[in-house]
Parts: sequence; structure tokens; C-alpha cells
Amino acid sequence: MLEAAPGADVEAIDLSLRRTAPPWSPVRSFGFRTRRDGTVQPPGHIGPTEFADEDRWVPTFDHWWVFPADPRTGILSGPVRAVFEEVRDDPSVKKIVLLGSRGLKIGGDNVAVVASESAAGQMYGLRAGTFLCTIGPRADVNHPLGRRHHRFVDLGRPTGLPPDLVALGGQGLHGERPMPDASYDARLTRAVVTSSDAGSAAADQHFPDLDTDGVWAIGSPRVDLLLRDEDALSPELRGELATLRGWLDGRRLVLLSPSTGRELDLAAVARWAGQRESEVVVAVLPTSGALPRVPPPPVDLMDTRFPEATVGLRVPPVAEMVWRLADVLVSGTPADPADFSPLGRPVVAAPGTSGLPFAVPADTEALLTAVETARDADPSYLARGQGLHAHSDGHSAARFVRRLKQTYLPREEWLSETEIVVSDA
Repeated sequence: MLEAAPGADVEAIDLSLRRTAPPWSPVRSFGFRTRRDGTVQPPGHIGPTEFADEDRWVPTFDHWWVFPADPRTGILSGPVRAVFEEVRDDPSVKKIVLLGSRGLKIGGDNVAVVASESAAGQMYGLRAGTFLCTIGPRADVNHPLGRRHHRFVDLGRPTGLPPDLVALGGQGLHGERPMPDASYDARLTRAVVTSSDAGSAAADQHFPDLDTDGVWAIGSPRVDLLLRDEDALSPELRGELATLRGWLDGRRLVLLSPSTGRELDLAAVARWAGQRESEVVVAVLPTSGALPRVPPPPVDLMDTRFPEATVGLRVPPVAEMVWRLADVLVSGTPADPADFSPLGRPVVAAPGTSGLPFAVPADTEALLTAVETARDADPSYLARGQGLHAHSDGHSAARFVRRLKQTYLPREEWLSETEIVVSDA
């Protein structure tokens, strides 16, 4: 570009591309090389026909753990983020963060952050022993890796309720990629994290080919992000909380989490919010992959133009940090109210939502009335949600790390040897 326009501000262009383009686009664009004979070599990827052989012969390492960004939002969040926070500074674990539709900056010790759709993403994926999944192996990692050589662990349905899913971020015509076969994803899964007896029973029914000891009833790591003391969070998450808290400036936060984006009359919500701007902030945070059009004054937290221009965040915030500040959650799915229940705050269902143990508003007017009067959580909702998280106490991620390390480290033998040495002394 400088050859054609010597005065062009290429640094600003480069920063903009790296901030706004899907990670795989600059990886591929900057991956072209000129050979000595002047011909151009495009960036190399392993093709579908070659992947099975590569997966068979490339060595895998148990201490290499893959943390895929949520395939619906492109953000490293939820239970996968909670486990990452637990081992962020653990040098014994090689942490591979696979980027999806957004570029992210993640700190830590022995961390590699690479685009999933890149040669580096393929290389790390082939060598990693364990993959942590929110939706499923093929949904989270868009490579044909086999369960024979890799352990896929599902963290996304600890209560037995499936995570909400409308679309996956990707390279399609509209920025989406096709949905994988859910039943095949279930068969690839070798272990699943549960948070209650009900979740364990549902896991046995949904995942037909788990390992013999593949149900890990240790609680939901996602709840750790809600219950952990703020001082114990990483600097990145504390920074997000402080930024969001300053933006709220003491106002109540009503958080809308629509499932499809069509079950809420956002125009009517906007009129309601416009009359209460001095006391209430309405934010929309769809974590299902839906992309509803959000009219102001409600803010779309998944639209990078808002967080960057308004609160100084270059990427959308981690959903659980917004939940920590929400006074009321409006949800269109049964799973999120269950996960929100450990906070003890009220939830209002979007019209048409099924499978909830409390009343569902008939229309948007009834929903807004319920939001206005929501000060205390419905006891039946709290009892059901907290019952589904019977094993979740804010330390589930630590239990998960110990459980996973036990699959490849002789911890019990080490402990017994330590006891012998101590007793002999």
C-alpha cells in the first residue's frame, strides 16, 4: 500500500484490521510468502482428506488443554473461561486459546492464543490432549479431530439443561457456519461435568459413549465466575467489572438475554427504557448467537461499537461479569435462569419461554410490569435453580483441574509417597 500511497497511515489501518476482522482473515492474508523464484506460496492448511492421517500420527500431550472461545459469541467466557482462570498462571499446563469470530487478548503463563482457522490452530489442536467444550466438539472446534486421540470434556450442560444455541460465528455468507450434527457431537464427548444428580442423570441419557468414569459431578465452573470474591478474579475481569460499574453509575441494570432475538418486542422495551434513563440501564446480551437489532436507548453489548466507544472495552464483556452487576435478568431459555440462581436475584421470562417453574408473561407489557416490580427472586425459581447446582460452591473449577490432572498424573501415588516420607521422618 505504501508503494501506491506513500503517505497512507498504514499503522492505523493495520490496527483497525486486527481489531475488527475475524482472526482467520489476517492470518491467511499475512500468511502468503514469495518463493525465491518469484512465485507465491499461499498459507498451508491440512485438508479434510489429510486430517485423519495427521491425527493418527501426530503425537498428543495430555498437559496441552484447549480453551475454545464460545462459538456463538467469539468470547472466552462461561465454564471454559472459569477453568482457564484457575490455571492461568500454572506453567505445568499448556493453555491453547482458540479464537473464533473475534480477536482477543488473554494473559497468563504458558498460553498460546491462535485463530482456530489457521495452520497454527490445526497444529495445536492435533497435539492437544484435552478440549473443553461449551456446545460440542465440532461446534467449538471446527476441525475433524477424533475422540480416540483427544479427550473432549463437555462443561456446557451441568444442570442437564442444554445451552441456548441459534447460530455459530464463522465464515459463511452472513458470518455464520453450519450447525454440526448434535448427536455426533454427543458421541465424540468422553467426559461431562455435572452440578447435581439431575444433571448426572441427564448426562447419561444425552451422551451415549462417555468413558467409564466420564460423569464428573463436581459442580459448574461457570458459577465460580459469579460467586468468586472480586479480589480473587484476574486483573482482566476486575477491569471489566470496574468499567461496567462506572458506566452504570448507580443505576439498576436490566439485562435482556433473548434466545432468538424475536421473542422480545425491543421497540416497546426501548420506549420503556427511554422514560427511565436516569434510574435504569437496559442492556441486551444474547449469548445464543442471535443478532437482534437493538434500538436505543437499550445497548447491544455484543456490538463492539458500543463497548469501545462508551466504556472503553475493545471486545464485548464476559457475560458473567455483566451478570454479576445485573439486578434483573430477562431470559428466553431455561438454562440461563438456572445458572443465574446462585446470585439470588430475580429473573423474568421472555414471552413464550417453556420449561420454567414460574409464571411466564403473556406479552411485552406484562413482561415490563414484572421487571418494574421485580425486587426479590421467586422462591420456587431459586429452589429449583439452586437444586440444579447442588455441587456448585465457587470451587468447581479447582475440582475440575484436579480431576483432569488425575487422568494423566499419578497424584495419589505421589501423595502416598509423601505420607510415607513424613511418617518415616
